[in-house]
Amino acid sequence: MKPVDQRDVTALIGELHDNYRETITEFSNDHSESILNFCQLITISHEKLSFLEKVSENERIKLVGRFIFLAIDNVFLSVKFLSLGYFSQSGNSMRQSLESVCMAILISYEDEIEIGKGKKINFFDAYIKNYRNTRAHNSIRYVQRNIDVLGVQAQAVDTMLAGKEHYNNYSHPNMLTFAARMISTDGGPFVVGGGYDSDKISTYEQELKDRIKFAKTLPDFICSILNNVKHD
Repeated sequence: MKPVDQRDVTALIGELHDNYRETITEFSNDHSESILNFCQLITISHEKLSFLEKVSENERIKLVGRFIFLAIDNVFLSVKFLSLGYFSQSGNSMRQSLESVCMAILISYEDEIEIGKGKKINFFDAYIKNYRNTRAHNSIRYVQRNIDVLGVQAQAVDTMLAGKEHYNNYSHPNMLTFAARMISTDGGPFVVGGGYDSDKISTYEQELKDRIKFAKTLPDFICSILNNVKHD
């Protein structure tokens, strides 16, 4: 990880134009098996999504497909950010992936769901009308509340919920995001513009394991969603 003089305009411009080849190579060398495993899982999810792309021009189904794509692409992007040392951005992408899965599940369900005590809505109809209670940050809670009717496996939802709080932590300045910007796990100077820190190899390994675990659940979620829309 090369130092960058934050008081030097030329050094900062050079950092913005960096192609990160050295950083990516170091990351790839340390985590090649995990990267291969992860990419194999991503291809399975895209193969499942291709079945949805062949169906009718139904607006609900097209919207479901867009959210599934966002779910797959965001988890992929999270690993790309991770390879550059961007822990916060990687965590944010994972949170968006979780929310995108839940949005796809909720929109795929034709009937009403419960969003509060005594309050039910048709989520797709409400979303099209831009109701505030259909915003993505509510989606995980709604899926959990309606798991018995949505056709998704409880174990898969548990896996998704387990990472929710962890990834939310990367959305705000705190001790976790401070540590992500420091050289080595024992602290040190802040790093400018990302970079791979081999002293944090165990942290990278755990983050990759979490993303692989989630990527394994994605095809099951997509199959459940396909079952909800297959008759349209």
